[in-house]
Amino acid sequence: MNKQTITVDFDDTLYTKAFVEIARKRLSFFKTLINSGIFRVVVVTARKDNIHEIVEFCDNNDIRIDGIVHNAGNKLAILKELNTVAHFEDSDSITPLLAENGINVFYMGEYTSQNCKTTWKSSLVAQGIWHYYVLDNNTRGLDE
Repeated sequence: MNKQTITVDFDDTLYTKAFVEIARKRLSFFKTLINSGIFRVVVVTARKDNIHEIVEFCDNNDIRIDGIVHNAGNKLAILKELNTVAHFEDSDSITPLLAENGINVFYMGEYTSQNCKTTWKSSLVAQGIWHYYVLDNNTRGLDE
């Protein structure tokens, strides 16, 4: 029997860099979903570099994935090719594009809150990684 494919973004979706309580619950959710064995699971990320961090995160958290597609751009063509039945995403620009093109997409809700977005940015600045989000034009409307 062929397994259906679900796809998940990595940064701020599978791996949450802020919101400790949300991150703990989300990781538990994804571990249960992914490790159920019901689905084929592929991480689809716009990341171009440091792909080893995805492998290490999954290994360190006992998450069994079936593959990684990186440098995925807006992800639409890749998700269609993978025939995903569900995609989990944090990008407020990619999510509507996917939905408008028939992809069943789940958006990470904390990014709908201005307070949460401000907390998220502060956390990334403190970690010294905010500049990566600025370079990727993924600042969620916050001042650079």
